[in-house]
Amino acid sequence: MSTQNNRRTGTLNHRFTQRLRVLLDQQGYPASIRDRSKALSIRLGVFESVASALLTGSEMPDFDVLMSLCELTGKSPGWFLDAGKESLPARTRLVRCVGPGEELAICLPTTLYEGRVDEQQALNYYRAVRAMGFGVKAGDFIFTVDAELQPHALAKGDLYLVGSEHGYDIRRCVHTGGDRAALTTFDGKQVQTIRKHGLREVQADFQESGLGNDLHHFGKIIAVLKGVANLPTTAEAWDLLV
Repeated sequence: MSTQNNRRTGTLNHRFTQRLRVLLDQQGYPASIRDRSKALSIRLGVFESVASALLTGSEMPDFDVLMSLCELTGKSPGWFLDAGKESLPARTRLVRCVGPGEELAICLPTTLYEGRVDEQQALNYYRAVRAMGFGVKAGDFIFTVDAELQPHALAKGDLYLVGSEHGYDIRRCVHTGGDRAALTTFDGKQVQTIRKHGLREVQADFQESGLGNDLHHFGKIIAVLKGVANLPTTAEAWDLLV
């Protein structure tokens, strides 16, 4: 029983700390824990050690401190403590895996979200199982929105995730014009022409390009979350990535 209670307490502490961090980020508090603790302690009228404990998740606020936080941030106690999705940031979206994998909940940064993701578009993700070019390696998470596989709907320079019987591949759009568009691999050795026609002919395009039958996914890539083991560790590696 004590183990279960400890797990619940840890989850609650984590939820409270993460939501407090989001609010303080939005309100322009200093980034470092030390400076942020000092600023928050002044605003709440508590010792700096208390503010630090709240920010690190080592302690939960008592009733008076929680009420002060609510007054300071304009949020209800439930926003900090409840597990319901109504307590999450407004842009939090459910993301489904296009392969085998669990569903994720993610709140995209405004700079990625605005102009790239329509409110009605479903978000998907694929976790790479091999190096795919364009800096994507096994273990990276590729986030996409469904895209129409027609020349007029593609944009030059955008990256697309393609799923067929051969697995998943990434293609960059390198040309659009008239009733045709061209997609290419990272090394440029495979160039695929997409023509304006129906789904059956689109399937034929992919078969002729050697990508296999059964085209089952085509999505525009909007973000890649890299696995920690894949982060570049040298200046040369960063140059290759970008």
